[in-house]
Amino acid sequence: MCFNIVTVALFLSFLLCSNALQFLRGERSYSAEPLAGLYHTRSHVTQDTVNRLLDVLQAYRLTSVYGVYALHTHLRVADDEVLYLTQAPEGNFTSISVLPYASVRSDSIPMSHQVLLAGNTVELVPIEHGSATPDAISARQLLGEAIAHGLLHALAHVLSGSPQGHAVALSQILPIHRNALAKGQVVLNQLPSESRQVAVIAPELGRASLGLFTRGIASDEECEVAAGWLTATGK
Repeated sequence: MCFNIVTVALFLSFLLCSNALQFLRGERSYSAEPLAGLYHTRSHVTQDTVNRLLDVLQAYRLTSVYGVYALHTHLRVADDEVLYLTQAPEGNFTSISVLPYASVRSDSIPMSHQVLLAGNTVELVPIEHGSATPDAISARQLLGEAIAHGLLHALAHVLSGSPQGHAVALSQILPIHRNALAKGQVVLNQLPSESRQVAVIAPELGRASLGLFTRGIASDEECEVAAGWLTATGK
């Protein structure tokens, strides 16, 4: 009997992960090419655009799982590589490493998507991947449901009326972001090397530039800064 229960649990887990790995409508297959144009390039996204994108996420009940990311990267990624996110179980530390895409392709899912305007809709371009945890799978399923109800057209409406040159992404809100906001602190991203980025909880941004914007995770519904980047080289 115990064997049957374990077998059923493993089968259900397999089905859940398999569904999560399916493409969402409007989602491109992964390519490292978009990351080349984001290397050491500031997003220049305006607060007005951030607020309007958060309005859309709120309307589709996604603000508990996704934020708006002012997209850029300080890591070089080759054609066959991917940015891969690893999280500490305590939710107080994350690491993003440059890994061969083939080594994580079968059991990872996109954690953030660049939002690219394409006529009256948008395309979602995978930028960072991570382990297919239950939280990550749940967030992706909610994103898929929102897409089925018109999310992509609503995002396109915002971006079509925004200044050109914005590089923005929808990024999953991680335990480290929730922990920081609950303490009234921030997540500070740092670069120990050219192939690895780490994030820790810090009291304040200091000279860092703004990164991930959220809404409703802390005590109010105002736009919150969940994460920031150190300026220039990240040192």
